[in-house]
Amino acid sequence: MPKSPRKRALSSPHDALFQWTFSQREHAVGLLKAALPPPLVAAVRWGTLRVEKGSFVDRALRSRHSDLVLSARIGEGRVYVYVIVEQQRDVEALMVFRMGLYMMRLWEQLVREQPGLKKLPPVMPVLVHHSDTGWTAARAFEDIVAIDGPARAALLPHTPRFELRLIDVSGGRAGDLVEQALTALG
Repeated sequence: MPKSPRKRALSSPHDALFQWTFSQREHAVGLLKAALPPPLVAAVRWGTLRVEKGSFVDRALRSRHSDLVLSARIGEGRVYVYVIVEQQRDVEALMVFRMGLYMMRLWEQLVREQPGLKKLPPVMPVLVHHSDTGWTAARAFEDIVAIDGPARAALLPHTPRFELRLIDVSGGRAGDLVEQALTALG
């Protein structure tokens, strides 16, 4: 029997707290200013930040991952920030693959909602991770493609290319993040 949303929220209090906290603009701005590269932070119009509807995490994985999609104006368009919180003790070796799937689902939704799109908006993948070991898996998609030698160079131009922006809060590493921009609650 599937869990009700209420039971799911009670069984994962960290998920509920993360969702509630970073669905509020003031806390989301702090998280993103701390997590994103400085040139992107400078280009975003923070007053336009909004929480987007929808979750792209597979139902079977929702006990281990929660997601939040935020967007803001940048230049003439919007930038989307896809934040995954990984709530497990072990590092997931193929998390960068899973993030790619979620990014594609977000783009698919945007194309469905705006059929006249000619170009896709940028999506910045952000992973908030906590484990006993800290993040030890690949952060770049190309690093999980299993091919070596001369063929690798020939195949890489035809391989998706993106890298996770990692916030590793394992083992007390959150201190730098807090000092950078997070609100007290964040």
